[in-house]
Amino acid sequence: MGSLFIRSNVWYGVFCVNGKRVWRSMLIRDAGEAKRRFEEVAKEFVSWQRMTVLDFRKQLIGKILPGDVSPSSSSLYDYAFRRFAGIIGNRLLREITPYHVDVYKSERLTQVSPTRVHIEFRTLRAAFNRAVKFKMLDSNPFVVCSNVRVPVTRPHFLSKAEFHKLLQVVDNEQMRSIIILAVLTGMRRGEIVALRWENVDLIRGFIHLENQVDFQLKGRKPRSVPLNKEVI
Repeated sequence: MGSLFIRSNVWYGVFCVNGKRVWRSMLIRDAGEAKRRFEEVAKEFVSWQRMTVLDFRKQLIGKILPGDVSPSSSSLYDYAFRRFAGIIGNRLLREITPYHVDVYKSERLTQVSPTRVHIEFRTLRAAFNRAVKFKMLDSNPFVVCSNVRVPVTRPHFLSKAEFHKLLQVVDNEQMRSIIILAVLTGMRRGEIVALRWENVDLIRGFIHLENQVDFQLKGRKPRSVPLNKEVI
C-alpha cells in the first residue's frame, strides 16, 4: 500500500511502482488530513498495479481522450485495444512486453491489411506512451518494436471527366453539394459535416474552420478555406 512520512512539516506518501519507490506529496501539514489524502492516493497506485489492458482502455476512452481527440479517433483507440486484447489476452498492463507486441502484430497481419495493422500499431503505441506519462509503466513496449511497413502506392486523382461522371450518378442533391464542396475546397469529411453557417463568410469568400465542443479539427489548428464562385 505504501508508507506515510513527514519532511519539513509536509507529509509525503511513498509507493512502490514496478519495483521503484515513488514519492507523492500530500500537500498537507495536518496529520489527520494527510492520512485521509494518503488513503485516497494509495487506492490509485493499487489500481494501477492491477490494471489490465482493457481496464486502461476504459480509463483512456472514458476519462482521458474526451475533449483531447475527435470521437472518430477515440473509436480507433477503442477498436485497437479490443483487437490487441483479443490476441494477447486481457493481461495486466505492466506485464505487456515487446514479445506480446510482436505476437499481436504477426497474428493481426493474418487477419487484415498491413495498412490497418500499421494504424492500430501507431494508435496503441501512442496510448502506451500516455501510460508511461502517467507513471503506470516504466517504458513503452511498442517503442522497441518496429511498425508494419506499408507499401507506397501512387495516389489516384479524379480527372475532370471522372468527377463529372461521379456527379451524374449521385441522385441526392445534398450529397452532390457535399461532394462538390469537398473537391473544390479540399475540406475533410468531418469538417464538412460539422460545418455551421456562422463559420461561412460569403461576402469575403472564406470558410473559417474552428474547433467545436463536439468536433476537433485535425491537429486542432483553426484555418480559413478560400471559396471560388462555384462553391459560393
